[in-house]
Amino acid sequence: RKPAEHAVPWETVRDELRQQVFLADDEKDTLPPTELEKAELVRRRSLLHAEMVERLPIELGAMRTALVASTEQERVRGIIRGTTLHVLDEAHHEGGDVGELWASDVSRPEVSRRWIVRSAPTPRLDFFVSHSWHDDGDAKGLTSKSTESNARALAEYGRRKAVALQNVVRTAAEMEEARTRHAPDRSKWLFFLDKVCIPAFDPQLKGACVSRLEGIIAASDALIVLLTPRYLRRLWCVYEWSCFLVSKRPEDVLVNHRSFSTPSNEAAYRTAIRGLSVASCECSIESDRTMLRAKVEEYYISDDAFADFARFTMVALIVRDYYAYPPLIKTVRLFAEHAEPWVRLALDL
Repeated sequence: RKPAEHAVPWETVRDELRQQVFLADDEKDTLPPTELEKAELVRRRSLLHAEMVERLPIELGAMRTALVASTEQERVRGIIRGTTLHVLDEAHHEGGDVGELWASDVSRPEVSRRWIVRSAPTPRLDFFVSHSWHDDGDAKGLTSKSTESNARALAEYGRRKAVALQNVVRTAAEMEEARTRHAPDRSKWLFFLDKVCIPAFDPQLKGACVSRLEGIIAASDALIVLLTPRYLRRLWCVYEWSCFLVSKRPEDVLVNHRSFSTPSNEAAYRTAIRGLSVASCECSIESDRTMLRAKVEEYYISDDAFADFARFTMVALIVRDYYAYPPLIKTVRLFAEHAEPWVRLALDL
């Protein structure tokens, strides 16, 4: 269903999600009575899967892995939510001021409840939108400090981010039309934006969604990155970037660097990439850092290998953004001004 047209009460969203994350018996009494039996069936099915997996002998490792994967895919499928461009961009924004969406603090339950109803369950996503919640003042006017106390600055912050997203979506549509000879209907594209699609008002549901981030990314066809300077210093952002690129094609990553870069902050981008590491990246919640470090340890050879992968892919795709449609670099002088510093950084690394 189209979220902007079929918004449902946030309590309904909560109850639908709770069926998918297998709540314990003593927590299910908050569900409506008509949903208790469904939730119990889902829980028992999950336990049966787990019991089957544990009984498999070690020599049947491949089958055991497949069962684990199918159980996890079933869980992830139930928590994936998507929203539409009508909710996210400036031109068609519905559900309140676009500045409020992009600059809002959804850790506040009342704010999260307002925005979660602008998304809907979906088995797949066209785009996963990766961005930093807070941004520095040197990113073409994007600053978290002024937006916290100034409603006008809040609206401007949201407008700038919405326009940056619109620029990427327009480019994606033009590329799709060039490839297929048909103009895509952008209103039907589904986007994952954490502020709209994760139920931050419920710690347990939020934890279930966050812990299955890899599954949500796997269900996304492409990644949109709003690359502000602060993005490169946020551990969640760097992890989302790397998680997508280890399993998807670089052609499916759409980076918007140009909307935020200026002559005064280009050095900050390169400094952040040069010093990027798991330890140095920022994380607002310490438990999130612990979880992400465990994920890096599980999925990558080492912290250094993870950081190397992120650094080199960031350099490559930032330079590619200069050549993306419409290309910025058309002369030798523009190459020397915009691309050459990144080439030198790659050689230094």
